[in-house]
Amino acid sequence: MIIKAAFSALLAVSGVAFLPASFGAAGETAPTAKVRVVERPAVLRDDGGVRVIVAATCDARLQAFEMGVSITQYQAAGFLLKQAPPAVVQCDGLRHRQRVVAYPDEGAFSAGRANVSLYVGFYDPAQDRDLARRDSATVAVVQN
Repeated sequence: MIIKAAFSALLAVSGVAFLPASFGAAGETAPTAKVRVVERPAVLRDDGGVRVIVAATCDARLQAFEMGVSITQYQAAGFLLKQAPPAVVQCDGLRHRQRVVAYPDEGAFSAGRANVSLYVGFYDPAQDRDLARRDSATVAVVQN
């Protein structure tokens, strides 16, 4: 018992504390953000681009500053990069869907299956750090 009391006193005097890494102010929670490739058919447009639907939900205290959508199919690949301002996703705690179009950087898209990868970068000003959220899915691509 004396050793336990001495150890507690040593911790109190030295200012050393053992707290979980996620410990913060009372009632404070880590911000949440989710992104998703909506698994509906993507649309092959007449201009060669593929339109896909993506969804995101993020806490109001976050700022969405960057979105990347990559589409690969057989010998074709395309990438779309959106950067703020304005915010690439509205952060208000609600789920928002949006249509994005990626054009092939190489090859040509066609009807069939395609792999879609989504990345959204969020900034948390309270913690002064970035958060990355990703999702990927294989979707059907249909002719417009």
